Amino acid sequence: MLAAYDINPSNKTTYPLAKIQDALKAQTGSLPYLGCGQNGTSLSEIWYFGHVFGTVSDHFGTPLRTALLTVSKE
Repeated sequence: MLAAYDINPSNKTTYPLAKIQDALKAQTGSLPYLGCGQNGTSLSEIWYFGHVFGTVSDHFGTPLRTALLTVSKE
């Protein structure tokens, strides 16, 4: 998904947060939570949120368009 916007895993290349957010939002319509590791220098997780009706296996839900919280890992 990120490769379509020329964002590729690398130990030497950095990408602006806005570029990653724009790429993900353009393809999914949602702005996910992005979690960083290693003192904020590497992307380690991407979370999408949604409201689920019933159980997850029922596949009834509504995706949320944005992450509602920001967590700082220090």
